[in-house]
Amino acid sequence: MIVERRALGASDRGRGKTKRQPVNRALSAAQRDRVVTDFALGADPREVAQSYSIGVEHARRLMHFHEQTIRERACAFDRESREKPLSDPLQAALDLLPGRAVHREGAFSLDGRPVGPRDIVRAANRLLRLRGKVPIPYPGLEND
Repeated sequence: MIVERRALGASDRGRGKTKRQPVNRALSAAQRDRVVTDFALGADPREVAQSYSIGVEHARRLMHFHEQTIRERACAFDRESREKPLSDPLQAALDLLPGRAVHREGAFSLDGRPVGPRDIVRAANRLLRLRGKVPIPYPGLEND
């Protein structure tokens, strides 16, 4: 959505120039809470932007401003999933990336950075494609 706003200058004294600026759609508190949960589950800003009809930059700012909450929720989700064994595709991806991908206490890291399970499978699929093999099927990675 484009909204016209007046930009006031020192010499204008109230007679501002018209400037067209994109305006981000405001999200309700419940929608922001769902966005934070989506980020904690591993969604990227493009997916969130498309799902909630907001700009990608707006989604990135939300991810930045709610970073602590996202981390806390991701840890809570990891704690819940610790009791469950890893899925076959995820275990296969971890086996393909020894030394790069690590699973410790319900948390994943790739090349020393914390990531979600989808990122682990995405990296393994990249390696499989380079080797000319069939990628590992995983939810959310159909077109990656």
